Amino acid sequence: MFIGAGAVLSKFFDVQHLVSPEFANYHFLYKLFYCYGTLKTEMATYLVGFCMMEAAPIMCGLAYSEPNTFNRVRSADLWKLETSYMVKDFLANWNMSN
Repeated sequence: MFIGAGAVLSKFFDVQHLVSPEFANYHFLYKLFYCYGTLKTEMATYLVGFCMMEAAPIMCGLAYSEPNTFNRVRSADLWKLETSYMVKDFLANWNMSN
């Protein structure tokens, strides 16, 4: 899901456009929307890496902790990360460790 989101969003939101002189002339709402889209594009890149990083210990059996649970190695809680609205909650769910 995040691979597809990153691939689609990267065509519309270029990071280099944020530092261009023409970006400064746009309306505030356009800048806000563009910065949010760029943030989500970059986050999708990192979340794919986090998901793959979690998959390796699960496939090796190192993440098995209790019967039918594989939650010993967690790097990000994706649902809480995407729905958080406070910085404290966002950082608590990003690169977390047990």
